[in-house]
Amino acid sequence: MADREDLDTIIAILREEGFDLLAGELLMALEVRRNPPPDDVDFEVEVDKRHKPAKRDINTDTEVLPAAPSDDAGFALAFIAERLVEPAFGLAWTERAVGELTGGEPVAVRFVDRSGEGVRLPRGTALVGDETAGRMLEAALRRVGADLDDGAA
Repeated sequence: MADREDLDTIIAILREEGFDLLAGELLMALEVRRNPPPDDVDFEVEVDKRHKPAKRDINTDTEVLPAAPSDDAGFALAFIAERLVEPAFGLAWTERAVGELTGGEPVAVRFVDRSGEGVRLPRGTALVGDETAGRMLEAALRRVGADLDDGAA
């Protein structure tokens, strides 16, 4: 039961911090993890209203095995690390790498949507190429993991 409470706490923290979509994605990943679809199911993804849905095989990227709910909190922390921490480090690395390739300082990466418009992201205080955000997220996850371990003891 404690694991369910831990998972509820993780979901609540994500929502309080403005990561509602990530919380929903996590819950969906947990559901698929607990109840994997049969191998013979074809999934259709509607790519665009003007085109026929594209077929995809969900088993080509990863193999999904049934999992016990007691593993949910650990899975949630790994999922958050994959979706938040690793991209934060990746963005900083990319900004530095582009700067090295152009022979200068790190270059700010601008995200562009399909229409070619720049995606406006909230401006933070981190310098271009700085890994501080990644380190802070990583430390926060370690603290949450330690708190969960302490609660289980």
